[in-house]
Amino acid sequence: MPRLHVSSISPRETRKICPPHVRLTELRAMMPLQPATFEQSLRLAERQAEVLTKDLAAGAAIPAVSISVVTGRHRVRVEYPLDQRLPSAGFWDTGTRQWVIELPWDAAWPDKRYSLAREFKHILDYHQAGDLYRGDNLRSPASQADEAARRFADHLLVPTRLLRRALDTGADTIEELTAVFLVPTSVVLRRLSETGLDIVLRNKARTPDIGRRS
Repeated sequence: MPRLHVSSISPRETRKICPPHVRLTELRAMMPLQPATFEQSLRLAERQAEVLTKDLAAGAAIPAVSISVVTGRHRVRVEYPLDQRLPSAGFWDTGTRQWVIELPWDAAWPDKRYSLAREFKHILDYHQAGDLYRGDNLRSPASQADEAARRFADHLLVPTRLLRRALDTGADTIEELTAVFLVPTSVVLRRLSETGLDIVLRNKARTPDIGRRS
């Protein structure tokens, strides 16, 4: 099956911020030693994302997180099968002793970035998924795991402080924020709502731009 093996980041990623090295074992060490509630598992996902982005340069001009936090370490290899039909898939390659994440070749770049981050969370959870996601009356264990992976990807690619910085430095619309962070629109909408910064964006839309009118 034709594949493209990726060991480096996209040219567009050279503008992004890449935090210092964080080992896979460090992120897994954050997991609880006993079965967790679903809320605890969601908070864990947020904290793991925060660890990967905590040292981002405060003065960076473009507040976007490089996917090299995943592809550049952790023995993770990314492949783009030409016949990939799922948004993403992951497995352990016993021959090379690497985790492999497969993404559709023809998917949009923001979708690839997001799917990669989400699949990486499933890799993090692999050994303890049974303790993290036990299911409840509303969600199956698999559904809870998917929700935690989404939460991790949201916080990894759109950290709260970088979202606030983007709004403070001139981003005025959903479209501009989507372009800044290179994520699907739905991700920006969720992060704005979760942080309460959607109110800031609405207020910016109501405020006349005096400079443009002069």
